[in-house]
Amino acid sequence: MMAQQQLRQLLKALGKGRAHGPSREGSVSCPGQARRRHRSRVILICLALAFAIDLLTFDLPTLSTLGRTARQLTVSSTSYDPDTGAQTWQVDGIDDSVDDIMLQVGEQAYGVGMQGVDSPESLRFTVSVTDEGNALPVSVGGLTTSRSRPDGTWSKIATYGRVSSLTITSEPRVVTRDDAGTGIARALVLPEIVNVKVCVNGAIPLDGMATTFRSLVLFVTLLGCWALRPRSGLYAMNLKLSHSLSMRLWLGLMLALTMIFAVAGLPRSLIREPPFYDSHHAIASYHEYFELAQALSKGEVSLDIEPSKELLELSNPYDHDVRDARHIDFYWDHALYKGRYYVYFGILPCLLFHLPFYLLTGGEFPTWLAAYISLATAAAGLVYLLNSIVRRWFESVSAGGYLVALSTLFLGSWMLLLAAATITYFLPIAVGLALAVWALGLWVTSTAQGTICVRRAALGAFLAALTLLSRPQFVIVALLGAALLVDAIRRDRRNLSPRLGLVFVPVAVVCLAFFLYNFLRFGNILDVGVNYNLTTNDVTHRGFSLERTLVALWWYLLQPATFGLSDSLIQGATPTLPFLGRIISEKMPGGVLTTTPLLLAPLLLAPLYEGRARRRPLLTAMLVLSLASGVLLAAFNGEAGGVLPRYFLDFGIFLSVAAIIPMLSIDSGSRKGEISPEAAAQARFLSMLAFGPSVLAQGLWLLFVF
Repeated sequence: MMAQQQLRQLLKALGKGRAHGPSREGSVSCPGQARRRHRSRVILICLALAFAIDLLTFDLPTLSTLGRTARQLTVSSTSYDPDTGAQTWQVDGIDDSVDDIMLQVGEQAYGVGMQGVDSPESLRFTVSVTDEGNALPVSVGGLTTSRSRPDGTWSKIATYGRVSSLTITSEPRVVTRDDAGTGIARALVLPEIVNVKVCVNGAIPLDGMATTFRSLVLFVTLLGCWALRPRSGLYAMNLKLSHSLSMRLWLGLMLALTMIFAVAGLPRSLIREPPFYDSHHAIASYHEYFELAQALSKGEVSLDIEPSKELLELSNPYDHDVRDARHIDFYWDHALYKGRYYVYFGILPCLLFHLPFYLLTGGEFPTWLAAYISLATAAAGLVYLLNSIVRRWFESVSAGGYLVALSTLFLGSWMLLLAAATITYFLPIAVGLALAVWALGLWVTSTAQGTICVRRAALGAFLAALTLLSRPQFVIVALLGAALLVDAIRRDRRNLSPRLGLVFVPVAVVCLAFFLYNFLRFGNILDVGVNYNLTTNDVTHRGFSLERTLVALWWYLLQPATFGLSDSLIQGATPTLPFLGRIISEKMPGGVLTTTPLLLAPLLLAPLYEGRARRRPLLTAMLVLSLASGVLLAAFNGEAGGVLPRYFLDFGIFLSVAAIIPMLSIDSGSRKGEISPEAAAQARFLSMLAFGPSVLAQGLWLLFVF
C-alpha cells in the first residue's frame, strides 16, 4: 500500500511545473485532472518531436527521393575471386547524374540453400565511380544488402557531375559450414553471385524498424531531460527508501528495461551473423562451453579434440600467418598447450549453465539464454547496489537524484551491449559483472550499522572471489570491499573478532579451486591460459608496451564519438593508432567519457562536492578507489587484449560507482539545506545535460550494432 502511494506521488511529481523545495510528502499545487492533462501534453509533445527530429535528420535524404522512377543499369562485365568470394561488377556508359544506388542480389549470395551453412544476414559492398571530376575510379563509400530486404537496398551517393561508370565490389564472402551437425564450423567461400540487379535514381523506401527505434531513443532522451530538468517536481519528492518504498518498484523498472532490449536483440541472438575469419583454415566454434561440459563430465579439463599433426609440428603454432600460409587447420580462439586444446574462458558459466544441462539432457544450454539470465541478474544487482548506497548514506535523496544515479549505473556499465551480443565472449563478462555488483552491494549493507554482519560480508566475499572463475578482472572489486571492512574496524575495534575470519573461508575455498584448475591445465596456479589462444596474433610473444597502453586508454576513455546520418547516429570508428606495432581492435563508438557524459560527474561536480568530501572520508575513498579501478582495468584490457567495445563492461561499472557518489551527495545535501538552492540547480542542470547525450549515444550505437 505504501509503495503504491509512493508511485502515485512519483507520477504526480512528473506533472509539476516546478519544485517547491524539499517536501517529504511531495505535495502538488494544481488539480489532479490538470496535472494529468499536462503530463499527457508533455508526453505527446516529446513523441511528436522525436519523430519530427528523426524525419528531418536521418530520414531527410529518403524523403527527398519520393516520387522518382528508378533507372535499371546493365552490367558490362563481372569478375570473381574463388579464394575470397569477392566479386566485382562493372557498369559502363551511364552518362547521367546519380543520386542514389540500389543493389539487389539473390538468396544464393548469402549461401541460402547450401547444406550446413550458417549464412550471414547481410553483405557489404564498396562503390567506385568515374565522373566529370574523376577520370579514374574513386571510391564513394559502401552499401549493405540484407536477407531481410529481398527487394534490394538503396543508399545515397554523392558524385562530381555526370557519372560515366560504376564499379561495385563485394567484400570477401566467407561463411561457416557444419556438414556433420557437430556444431563445429569450418570457413567456406561462397560461390559466384549470378543474380544481380543495379538501379539508380529511385525512391528510397523508409526503414520502418530503424525509424521506430531511433524515434524511441529520441523520445526517451527528450522525456528524460524534461523529467530531470532542474525545476522538476521529482527533486521535491523524498523516496523514503529506508522504510516505505518497496524495492519491487525499482527492480521491476530495471527488469522491464532489460527485457525491452533483450527482446530487441533476441532475433540477432538466435540467428547470429557468423564472424569473418581471415583464415579459411580456422575451425570456428562458439560452443566452447559445451565442449568443456563434455570434457568435465568425463573428469577431464582438456577438450576431447585432437590438434592436427601439422599444427603440432610447427615451431610456433601461435603464429597466425604461418598457419594460414601452410594451410593448417586449427580451432579458432581455443587455447593450445602441450598438444591439447583448452577453454581459456572462465569455468563458472559452464558450471552454472552448460554442465548441469548437459548432465541432465545430453544437450547444449543456449549461450544467449545464459547471457540474458546473467544480464537480468546484473540489472537487479545494480538496483540492490544503488538502494544499499542510498539507505546507508543518502536517506533524504529525491526521486530525481535517484533516477539520475540509476541511469548512470545502467548506462555507464554499458550492460545494454549484452542485449546485442550474446555469444561466448560476452557470457563470462556478464556473469562477472553480476557477481561484482551483488558483492559490492552486500558489503555496503553488511558494514552499514557499525557492526559487521559477517553473514552478508562472507556472501559478498564469496561472490567477489567467484569472479576469478568467470572474469578475473572483476576481482578488483575486493579493493572497495576491503575499504568498507577496514573502515568498520576503525570505527569499532570490536568488529575485529574471530568471527570476522569466517568472511575469508569462502574466499579461500574459491581461490584454491581457481589455483587447482589453472595448475591442472597449464602447470601454473596463476595462468588462465589466455596467452595460448589461437587467434589473429601470437599473444605468447606480445610483451608489454607503454605506448600501446596509452593509446588504448585514449580510445577507451576519451576518443570522441564518430557521427553520421545513415541508420544510426553513432557510426563507430576503427582505431587508427599512432603506434608502430600490432594492436587488436574493433569498431568503437568512442570513449566511455565522451559517449556517456554522466560518468564525468566527479569532474563536473567537483567544485560542489569538495567541501562534503572532507566530511565523508569513506565515501571519498570509495570514489577514488572506483575511479582508479576503472582506469586500471581499461589500461590492463588494452595491454592484454586490445581495444574492443565489449571491454567497456569490465571497467564501466567502476566509473559509474564513482560518478553516483557526488551526484547523490549533492542531491541529499540540498534537501538538508547543506547546499544552496543555486548550487543544487547547477548540479541538476549539468546532470540533465549529461543524461541526454548518454541515452542518445548509447541507444543509437545499439542500433548500429543490431
